[in-house]
Amino acid sequence: MTPHRPRLNLVVNLPGAASAGTYGAGVLDFLIEALDAFSEASPSGKAPAHDVVLTAISGTSAGAQTALIFAASIAYRFAPVTQPNAASDPAAIRAAKTRNPFFEHWVERNDLRDYLTTRDSPMRSLLDPTNVDDVADSVLRFGIDLEEVKRPWVADPLRLGVAVTNLRGMPTSYRRRVPWGDFEFTRHADSIFFAVGGLGSAASPPPVAGEHELRLPSSPEAKASAWSDLGDACVASGAFPLVFAARGLERPTSDDNPAEIHARPPSVVPYRFCALDGGVFNSNPLDIAARLVAAGDGQDRTVLLRIGSTPIPPAEGPSNADVGLLKMVSWLFLAVLGEARDRPDAINEHESSGLHESFVLSPHRQGTKGDEALAGSGLGGFAGYFMREFREHDFLLGRCNARAALARDLCLIGTDPLFANWTEEDKKAYAVLPISPGSFKLPIVPLIGNLRLARDGSDACPVWPGDRPDVDSYASDMRRRIRYVLRNLHSPRKNWLLRGACCVLGWILVPLCACLITRWLLARARRDLEASARG
Repeated sequence: MTPHRPRLNLVVNLPGAASAGTYGAGVLDFLIEALDAFSEASPSGKAPAHDVVLTAISGTSAGAQTALIFAASIAYRFAPVTQPNAASDPAAIRAAKTRNPFFEHWVERNDLRDYLTTRDSPMRSLLDPTNVDDVADSVLRFGIDLEEVKRPWVADPLRLGVAVTNLRGMPTSYRRRVPWGDFEFTRHADSIFFAVGGLGSAASPPPVAGEHELRLPSSPEAKASAWSDLGDACVASGAFPLVFAARGLERPTSDDNPAEIHARPPSVVPYRFCALDGGVFNSNPLDIAARLVAAGDGQDRTVLLRIGSTPIPPAEGPSNADVGLLKMVSWLFLAVLGEARDRPDAINEHESSGLHESFVLSPHRQGTKGDEALAGSGLGGFAGYFMREFREHDFLLGRCNARAALARDLCLIGTDPLFANWTEEDKKAYAVLPISPGSFKLPIVPLIGNLRLARDGSDACPVWPGDRPDVDSYASDMRRRIRYVLRNLHSPRKNWLLRGACCVLGWILVPLCACLITRWLLARARRDLEASARG
């Protein structure tokens, strides 16, 4: 970074999205490519003169896992993923994609079959979490045989904020003035913060209390052990309740949290807890983003980029009491879940955090917006696990949307101090449509060279996947996994007669139950996936 040039800090917020998190991975892949091109061209005068520094990423569930990929790979040079070209060598295209950490771990290694194995013992979740551990280990080891690079647009240290659901709970005290008094309660919507040094070269405030300080190890292989706390936190943030196994995490009690951990000596005994998907209580972690914004030095202005959207739309409940018991239970569950997901306190904290500007980059294509634009958003965001084509479409759509957003939407008014050093030629070349007579906008991250949009508007979104999803191909693997789960449920241990009866009935009824459950699951999946394939 050049000291005398205007600088803008960028904080990225990644919400939970299940398999639709592939979209956010595509956005980050293009953002890295664009910032690389801009930072390389700007010092030589081939691009406008200002600096953009990515200082922090907040994430929950799928967003936390994407943040882990970013942190583990950004210190190495890798190829971006481009739109497939029929005239190119398919083998070369495939090799370039698999060297890309976002594409490799979100598209190539995220199929449902990878989670229907029976390698987990003891059984702790409906799906086998072994592949999750394998992928996380592969992410942390990324960089072997690749060139190491310190990107000038990455903060040193880079801050990460991860949302988790704390099943143990945090005893919390809020001290209020009279007449409100004090409030004592247990908080389960939790968060963990990291400050990772050595990834970039842009100056950033040093780690503070409450942030786990990490450094880039001397070799990629060493990240698996040196960054185990970061990997565990991001994996726990995506541990969807019952579907994936819960994780054990710990933090030192000296963490700077709004909670008091009672009856524990500060900074002596680590606080251990069982963690699940952060999206249960915080699917869009704007409160974490606000804290990351506040961690800046205050000298440079900050903008927030919110990527993606949650795949679960708000459900409208019954309008009268003429509802059966089972329906009432299901609506009550949805109401509790919806109330926990909506965080007005996070919005209030975000508004008071002193941001200069906030942008939203949500999925859109050819007249559709939000989850309808994503092929993998069906089945509550789990549709992408059934078809690789869904995941690849959403990844490429993320890149396509990011390209358009950087050129047209992530802009500030032309008189902003960020553009003080821009030449008139640069302003004419990059100016966006006027917002009023004599007024125009300029992009925060100018697109350089081939990354710029075509003037004729021919930059098309990826083709919607039209193949019919073959859900029946998962039947045998699904039946085997269901039988494994049912047979490993705990049986009565004290009464030998009841235990024997459960064992006999289990071997008779389990195959039948597995068959019936599989048929029901596949019928629903077939209906929703065929609707997604039609677009």
